[in-house]
Amino acid sequence: MATLLQERAVAAGVIGGGAGYLPSWTPALGSNEVTNGGMEGAFNHVAAGIDIASGWDSTGLTTGQDTAAADTVNFHSGLSSQRLTLSVAPRGINEHASFPVTLGVWYSLDAYVYLYSGTMQFRSNSKLNALVSLTKTTPTGSWLAFPLTGRCVTAGNVDLYAVSVTGAADFSIDDISLAPIPLANTLGYSYTTANGDFDIQVPVKCVKGTQIGFACNLDSKTNPKYGAWVYIDGTNIYLDSLSNGTWTSVLAGTAITYVDNAPIRLRKTGTTYSVYYNQAQKGTDKTINDAGINNNTLHAQFLTYGGNAFTARPSVLPFS
Repeated sequence: MATLLQERAVAAGVIGGGAGYLPSWTPALGSNEVTNGGMEGAFNHVAAGIDIASGWDSTGLTTGQDTAAADTVNFHSGLSSQRLTLSVAPRGINEHASFPVTLGVWYSLDAYVYLYSGTMQFRSNSKLNALVSLTKTTPTGSWLAFPLTGRCVTAGNVDLYAVSVTGAADFSIDDISLAPIPLANTLGYSYTTANGDFDIQVPVKCVKGTQIGFACNLDSKTNPKYGAWVYIDGTNIYLDSLSNGTWTSVLAGTAITYVDNAPIRLRKTGTTYSVYYNQAQKGTDKTINDAGINNNTLHAQFLTYGGNAFTARPSVLPFS
């Protein structure tokens, strides 16, 4: 059944009747910055029973307690993966400070994990949207994708970790990558409103640790320098502004109870922005007072990962 907003939008000719949307797309990435994320080639013999893929280091691995080896039987791609059998937590492997990230740029961080037992965590340090991590606790019997995306909030070098979390763990890891996401590639179908005020709502599905939502009041879709972004990451909802290429957190990560197909909504009048998730306002009304943003009439779908989805056409209405 259509929502009242959707019915109003169809009546206004904003959605339906030829207006479109993209259910999903996979943003094209820049170059992978990780050294030997594929866990290929000769492994470095660190100590008895501990052999680590070239480019990677030990995180607390102890001879006689842990083992690390090239797994040439079970791998996601190529000829090998890194097998880790860990006795306690936190132990595993890391790649320290080997590649820089640029302030304000969005990145895609990916890995594939085959978990045999225990609990493992794949994470970066705090350069990407605070601590970005995913934890897996249930053996799957298959390779599991660990997608993470986020915006660089502190310029510097990224550290990556694949470690046990609460105790013993046994897993293989393969095909780790970190690549920039050009901002224009995160934008989908675009919409225009009569003026800079609007009421936008769209139901979505989101893979935890990645982002989906709407970019509003854009100056450009192909090279945006100004705009307001509302999005969720499966745990929190955010409102950010972009002004002459500089990002500002307007509504910091605010907890949501994630539900598949629940709508994200942003209402804007003048310089006031109101954020909603699943029909409930999150945080208080926020102010973005920026002449480069407020009067722009261009808006677009936004996502950072192709596993996310818009599950219906967005409702894009004048503010009322």
